[in-house]
Amino acid sequence: MLSDEITKARRGNITASEAHAIMTGWDAKEPVDDFPAEIFDWIKLNEKKPTVGVIKDAVKCGVTGKLIDAAWKMYQFQKPSQGLITYAETLACQELFYADPALQVSSQHMVNGNERELEATELLSKATGLNFVRTGDDQMHLSVNRIGATPDGLVYDDLDLIEAGGEVKCRSDLHHARQVFIEDNVTMMELDFARYCQMQVGCYVTEANRWYSASYNPLARVEGLEFNYCVIHRDDAFLDVFKQRAALTFEYKQMFMDKLMERAAKKEAA
Repeated sequence: MLSDEITKARRGNITASEAHAIMTGWDAKEPVDDFPAEIFDWIKLNEKKPTVGVIKDAVKCGVTGKLIDAAWKMYQFQKPSQGLITYAETLACQELFYADPALQVSSQHMVNGNERELEATELLSKATGLNFVRTGDDQMHLSVNRIGATPDGLVYDDLDLIEAGGEVKCRSDLHHARQVFIEDNVTMMELDFARYCQMQVGCYVTEANRWYSASYNPLARVEGLEFNYCVIHRDDAFLDVFKQRAALTFEYKQMFMDKLMERAAKKEAA
């Protein structure tokens, strides 16, 4: 369970555990077909794909269906996902509203996870031979550029710099069983994209070059299924896209906050 201090520090900022909300289609290829900027600007202004007949009198450049298609593909590529917009607006609300205590409810899975987390971290240390610190109640929330992460454990090098982080899960039987199949970056991205995002953002915030993913369920009937861990390496190509998406998220967050504040000012003045 995160402390009240950490929970407050996370509000309004992008957090590693929620980063997947803005990373849909992160590896989509940028369209390469050329098109006049005027057509793209018209589409961006009107937020719809025009026909040749609709747009030809509004722009001075030559217009064909092929050029419209090319501009539309670029518009769709650059257009933020609804998930990004929703998350940005959620962050704005975290700035403008107090946290509702009635919504701070823990499920039994969360209770089990909190109770078993330290044991799982100890198993991870034993399996890797690494000394994971800042665990349990000593967890530390780290933030850079309004992006935060709360690792389940950290490994420091001889210079006292963060070398690696750890993320442990102790969830349902099915969640744990699926984690057993995760071995590396590729399988993590395929089988648990949200967790992949979380660990990559952890690497970004801490400047670590790798993250350890562990899953633990002491109720497994087969000993080999109780505990599983793997190493997830820093993915700079992924993080380059993440940084772009994060900047866009904060833009939309500010836009939504400005609209809300403008609306509030009008109501107060009425």
